[in-house]
Amino acid sequence: MKSLFGIILLCSTAAHAEEIFIRANQVGFHASGTKVAVAFSHAPLPEDFTVVGASNQVFFHGKTKPVTNATWGQFTNHVELDFSSCYTPGNFTLKLGASQSLPIRINTSPYGESVPQLLEFMRQQRCGFNPWLNTNCHQADGRTA
Repeated sequence: MKSLFGIILLCSTAAHAEEIFIRANQVGFHASGTKVAVAFSHAPLPEDFTVVGASNQVFFHGKTKPVTNATWGQFTNHVELDFSSCYTPGNFTLKLGASQSLPIRINTSPYGESVPQLLEFMRQQRCGFNPWLNTNCHQADGRTA
């Protein structure tokens, strides 16, 4: 038991050890492309995972693949979740044991919304004449060779 700013914190190592973290591409996955996420924990991970829709309908059921040739951070158990054969477009979550991922999207054009945003950022950050600022940037800090 620890006290932090007058608040008593109770720590349970058993609950912490069973927590599962799932990491997946938050931009999206192409429907016909490779779709792989990773999960990690302090405790052994389940052998099965699912891809579920908004109404808890299961769209895909798969087996986890242990990752034994690498470690990330403090975690001792790592698995890949390969759901490449799930072709249904939509918004889903990955479920592994009692844990679930943030929402993921499968689409035929998953990066469509990101391209204009990235190009806008690149245009705003570029050197030379910048139409966003209506001026030339870096006019006095360059070097010639």
